[in-house]
Amino acid sequence: MNLTKSFFDNLDNKQFQLQIGDEEYLDLNLVEIKSIKSEIIPNGQAEPFSLLFQSTDQRVFEQNTFLMKSDSTDDIFLFLVPIGANEQGTQYEAIFT
Repeated sequence: MNLTKSFFDNLDNKQFQLQIGDEEYLDLNLVEIKSIKSEIIPNGQAEPFSLLFQSTDQRVFEQNTFLMKSDSTDDIFLFLVPIGANEQGTQYEAIFT
């Protein structure tokens, strides 16, 4: 599995389950997939991009590499950083460069 922007474009607005304990999961929705502008992308390098996930939970989990499960894809590990909260819950970001 190649974690590129085009891979995640197919998962926009899909729900993921973030493993936060042995048997505990937090629901996250992929709400934004954004290209990161770069003046120079070396030949063969994938396009840099970011993912924004929204939880409905007010708890904030520290940045870490998390197991993410979804009915739409195989299990993946992502490094997520909490970037803030809103009325819906907490937002987390993953950046691919």
